[in-house]
Amino acid sequence: MDEERLKERLREHASEMVDKVMERMPGSLRRFRDVEKSLKEATEQLEARCLQSWCDEAKDDSPSPRCPHCGERMRQKDEKEKRVICRGGDVVVKRKRWRCERCGESFFPSG
Repeated sequence: MDEERLKERLREHASEMVDKVMERMPGSLRRFRDVEKSLKEATEQLEARCLQSWCDEAKDDSPSPRCPHCGERMRQKDEKEKRVICRGGDVVVKRKRWRCERCGESFFPSG
């Protein structure tokens, strides 16, 4: 993982969120609830964007599992995208899919 690139992307996301929230900030304390709602929505969206950036940088370093059907060590077949729903929006995660050469089963390990 390129930590510096990830840090920069997270800073960009946070800066964009601050700009977006500031555009909607009223000058009156009577609008407290509106500001609270805006901040909650913005932080949830920020969370999803940060998670997506992390998923884009992180590596799936899961070891080769054993087949749950026959116990043989499995080989990586391919990668598939999985959509994960979180509070601020969907995040796409690339996961390894494994195949057993002996019995032909393929699966995504949980976890």
